[in-house]
Amino acid sequence: MFNRFKENKKVILERLTEIIAMVISVSIIILVADNSETFNRGEKETEDDGLTLWYNDQRYDDYFTSLATDYEKVKGIKVNVKYMSDIDYLENINKANKQTDDTLGRAPDIYLLDSDELEAAYGYGLAKENDNSSYNLENYSPAAINAITYKGKKVAYPLTFDTEFMIYNDAYFKSVPVNFQAIINYSKNFKFSENKDVKYIMYWNVEDIYHNYGFVGKYMNIGGESGDDKTKINVNTDEVKNAFNFYTELSKDFGINISDDFSGLAKAFMNGEIIASIVTMDEYNELKELDNPKKISYNICGLPDLNDESGTKPLSRTETLVVNYMSDKDKEAEELAKYATYDRTDLIYSQTGLFSTKHTDYANADYAVIQEQYDNSCILPKMLVTGDYFAQVQSVLNKAWNGAKVEDNLNTMYETYKTRLQ
Repeated sequence: MFNRFKENKKVILERLTEIIAMVISVSIIILVADNSETFNRGEKETEDDGLTLWYNDQRYDDYFTSLATDYEKVKGIKVNVKYMSDIDYLENINKANKQTDDTLGRAPDIYLLDSDELEAAYGYGLAKENDNSSYNLENYSPAAINAITYKGKKVAYPLTFDTEFMIYNDAYFKSVPVNFQAIINYSKNFKFSENKDVKYIMYWNVEDIYHNYGFVGKYMNIGGESGDDKTKINVNTDEVKNAFNFYTELSKDFGINISDDFSGLAKAFMNGEIIASIVTMDEYNELKELDNPKKISYNICGLPDLNDESGTKPLSRTETLVVNYMSDKDKEAEELAKYATYDRTDLIYSQTGLFSTKHTDYANADYAVIQEQYDNSCILPKMLVTGDYFAQVQSVLNKAWNGAKVEDNLNTMYETYKTRLQ
């Protein structure tokens, strides 16, 4: 009996072993099949997902949509374009990288960014260096190269720019004004009674830094050429103070009220009410679109000097594309950045109203003047502690325009930034 039990036990164990082996085999097959399906699905998703591009400026809506379509057609790589609010923009990129906020979706492989925010982006670890040799002074202006440079390294790709320049009615100014002093002299002899349409010799948005900084930009600077040098603080030199004093004199001669609504400037110019103005691309594009029933003929030029002794230097703003350092598709993102900022710059102006930073031989004389202004412009500082710099400068300009002596304000500004930048 014992022997029969042993035999039965042996059979049971053999069958149990067979069953266990079968179960394990089936489990392995299922697991392998499941993993294979997951891998294939993941591989397919990687292929289909393409690149993700974030931007925070709705002027680029049409442009990035068009760029994505063109890039997929030419390169076969899909680009998922996503507009994001400017609020906490870099912080949200950082969160998306860490996957700590599901509402943000996939982190960008590449994103749009103002050049003045590059210190923050690089400091967060969100900006990969640009080591492409095409980004040099042969292809781009010093302003563009300075805009993408941080601590001697190129950390972005320059896309578009905006800057300030002058527009004038050539029925009154037969040639480019020599300087602002010459315009003041002209205004003193101008007979408004014989030119009833004209309300202003010069009129511009005196409350906006992008229209005003040029008056002091040749001498005023924080951060040096690339906006990242903490040892450069030129805000209260004698040349700066002289420029502010001249700006006060302009207010007396041109009589522009700082509280005016400047939104109708382009229309007023086209109605013949303004002889000359300082504009940016917004007003310039608006002028081109307006009806011209009075057949106003106008030209553009760079900002004239202040007078025979003192010059001007326009302010520019550069938008860049940044490759996310944390992206696992950084090489593909670099190719897209180069395609947008170097290979296909012809797509930019018609869809953004802004010019490419890349040197272009424009047949249109106006475009060439605007590009030259950018070439000779000063850029926004990148340092986090100078984030309020232009608000501070505009505040002092406002005081000067209203007739105040601003030497003490400039000295205070110097001490403020000296302390911050130590």
